[in-house]
Parts: sequence; C-alpha cells; structure tokens
Amino acid sequence: MKLTSVLPLILCLLPAPLSSFQASPATIAASKCMGSIMAPVHLELYSDFQCPHCRKLYLETMRQVFADCVKNGKVYMIHHDFPLPGHPYAREAARWADAAGNFNKYEEVTYALFEKQDQWSPTGNIEPIVAAVLSPTDLAKVKKLLKDPRVEAAIDKDVALGQTAQIHSTPTLFVERHQNRFPITTFVSFDILKRLIDEQASK
Repeated sequence: MKLTSVLPLILCLLPAPLSSFQASPATIAASKCMGSIMAPVHLELYSDFQCPHCRKLYLETMRQVFADCVKNGKVYMIHHDFPLPGHPYAREAARWADAAGNFNKYEEVTYALFEKQDQWSPTGNIEPIVAAVLSPTDLAKVKKLLKDPRVEAAIDKDVALGQTAQIHSTPTLFVERHQNRFPITTFVSFDILKRLIDEQASK
C-alpha cells in the first residue's frame, strides 16, 4: 500500500491543531448547567469569581446543593457569570472558566477559582490555579480560547440576563418553581436553602 493512500487516514487520527479549536456557545452554556431540566426546582445563580461572598456561598452551600439536591433530581442548576466593575480580575476569571467549559471542565475550574480565590485575586495571576486542575493538553486548549470572541459573548450574555433581572450585587440566587421566582441576595446556609427547595419541590 502506498503511503499516499493511508495519509488521509493518519491525518484523521492525529489530534487537531490548537488553532482549529473554536469556542462553542452551546457547549459553554451547557457546561454551566447541572442536573435535569425536568427537575421540579430550578436554581439560577449569578456570581462573581472575585467576590468573597460568592466564594462563601459556593463552597459552603452550593457544593452541598450539587451533591444532594442536584444529584437526587430535585434541582436543575444554572450558573451565570456576573463580574462586577469593582473587581478588576473577575471577568478574566470568568473567561478562564467559560473557556474550560468549552471542554467540559467548567466545574473543575470554577471550584479551583473559588477555593484559591485569595491566591489569585490580589494580582490576577489566574493561570497557575487553573493549571493545577487541568492536564497540560487541556490547559493549552483553554488558553487558546481566552481571546475567542465567543467566550466573551457568553459572559456578555450572562451579564445582560442579570441586568434584565435587575441584579445589582452578587451573589444573587433565584429559586424557581412553576414560574414563581424567589430571589436570595445574601448568603444562605445549605440547611435553609434545602428546606426551601424541599418545600417548593413538594408543591
């Protein structure tokens, strides 16, 4: 068999060059959702990666919601980026998370950014935090997408949704059931939030 006859097959089996990767808005949006859309209760969270209150809510409450209410089918969770003007590195952090979402790594990067917020927030040195939770190959892919206008558009879309919802601070959490929305604009413990979720799910 001539080399020229097998060359197309070889090329198909090789990894695509990094320059060929493009952000997919649908993939990014899907990566920021957890659980079944048919769940009785929907939660929408607007947060800022550089916000200390968002960090506390995510680590102390939302992680338990994911492990309990989402896993058990009671909650469909949607995360929205809402970087505040007063936080100079929040939007850059959102770019890293959304770019990672293009490769289904949104949750891993989100957890790392909130957990290590005190390390990157003073200087904006985000890359080492992300590098610690991604493989070198995935990190290279994510870095390639940081300037992709589709990633920027995903953040802009979340911000526009937040502005339409008249959000002025983070975190803002909406608990929704049968088109009834209950806004929570401060820290809420897992026990209290779970009680509200259970009450709504039973209606």
